[in-house]
Amino acid sequence: MRCLLRPVKRNQHHPTVIAACELFCRQAPLDPDVFWAAIEGRPTARAVAEGLVAAFHPLVRLEDFVIDERLSFDPKNGTIGTMSATQFASAPRGRPMENLKHPLMAALKKAGVTVTEEAESVNRSPPSLRSFCKPKSDPSNRPVPLALAKHWLKKYGVPLSAWARVGD
Repeated sequence: MRCLLRPVKRNQHHPTVIAACELFCRQAPLDPDVFWAAIEGRPTARAVAEGLVAAFHPLVRLEDFVIDERLSFDPKNGTIGTMSATQFASAPRGRPMENLKHPLMAALKKAGVTVTEEAESVNRSPPSLRSFCKPKSDPSNRPVPLALAKHWLKKYGVPLSAWARVGD
């Protein structure tokens, strides 16, 4: 005697049936949406239908599925077994530090601090912080205040000689 689920929506099944099907999908590996599409009577790829027949034969036959030959299924393109979005490290805030030659920029990178974060901590704007690190020949260079240069000497070990111009 065969027992087939009628084509109904996933949330209309008993929670035990849903849990068993989701567990099967994780072990198969099979995308649950592809599985439920086949179970609910929507068109499915032949490879999916054949896999389900192989797993549940003789209770399930190929004729039980609506097969669409235009659909293809490749398990390596599925989402099962992939990393969760919460496992990725977030990108650092702000623009990349393009001038790593300057000791302050190298020290910030080593400490894992962005220019924006450091600028906020010393009550300056990020562009002004970058302008302190420009070479003396650059028209964008601004003299770093002596108090700030001493702060970075103490906090990051950036020598006073690293600054092209030091002001008051």
